[in-house]
Formats: sequence, structure tokens, C-alpha cells
Amino acid sequence: MAAGLARTGLPAMVQSHVSPIATALGEGGVALEELKRLQADLLPNGLWPCGGNPCIESTLGMTNIVQNMLVQSWSDPANEEPGPIRIIPALPSIWKDVEFHDLCTEGAFLVSAKRTAGKTKWVRIKSLAGEPCRVRTDLPGQIDFKGARQFKLELISPGICQIDLKKGEEILLLAEANAYTPSSASGSK
Repeated sequence: MAAGLARTGLPAMVQSHVSPIATALGEGGVALEELKRLQADLLPNGLWPCGGNPCIESTLGMTNIVQNMLVQSWSDPANEEPGPIRIIPALPSIWKDVEFHDLCTEGAFLVSAKRTAGKTKWVRIKSLAGEPCRVRTDLPGQIDFKGARQFKLELISPGICQIDLKKGEEILLLAEANAYTPSSASGSK
């Protein structure tokens, strides 16, 4: 599949559409290769040349691609239920250590996470609006959690849990075997 997605000789504007498709399919390696191709086409100022004029569309698209490697959220318009927040859904296998803070998702959630040696250590979610919170993580085993109160985590389908997170609340999700809470994970930045 990866070879079918990768295209060469196309303008950056067109190439910038391959990576989002790859991230939606969970193909982080393909998305990274396409980012590298786009980077090679950029001017020294970070813009993309379009007919001799600098354009910003592909450059902005590149930042969106990186965010989609780290966190994704979208709902199916035909379904009344909100889609899950997908944590680290399309990370390239060579990115073993990743940490990000306060990426905003559909439903007004701020999401942070840390992955070390290829394993997700923690995920922090803060609700800004009190919308339903559905999450898909790659935390191994039983998910443990910490917060200001006892939250209810309900498995609603394989790999997806719903959290009763209210406006202004945040929760820290941990792998069951994770015995520590890093200071960078406790509280919003």
C-alpha cells in the first residue's frame, strides 16, 4: 500500500494531500516520507514556490500532517455520536520518543501525551466544553487513570473508551504497569 500512496514528480501542493491520507490510514512511515519530499521543495524561508511566487499552503499543510501523526479527531457526519480522539494513530516507527502538549481536538479537548522507547507512557485530556469524550489510545493493558475525582471509563467498542469528563476537568490516563506520574503530565501548561 505504501508504494501506491507515494508519488514522485508532483508539485508540493498535490504531494501535500498524500500525507493526510496516509495518516488517516495509520501509515506514519508513508506520511513521513512525503513530508521529506515536501521539505525538499521548500524555499529557504519555509515557503513553497508556485510559479515563481511564494505560497504558504503546503507549509501550513505540513504542520497539520505532523499533528495528524500525533492526534486525530473527526466524526462521521452520518453518525450522531462523536468520533473518538485517536492518540498517536500514525507515528512513524522510527519516532520512538515523542512528547506533545495541549493539541486541540474536535469537541474542544486539549490532549497531551508522552511516548518513550516506542511505548505510550501517559495521555492527559482536558475538556474545555464538556462534550462527550471518546478516546482510542495505544496504552498497553488495563488503563489506569488519575484526576480530581473518580471518573467513569466505559469501553464502548474494541479499543475505544468513553470518559465522563466535564467542562474544565482533566484526566491523566496511564498504562496499568506505569508506576509514575511525570511532573510534565500533571496539570495543564
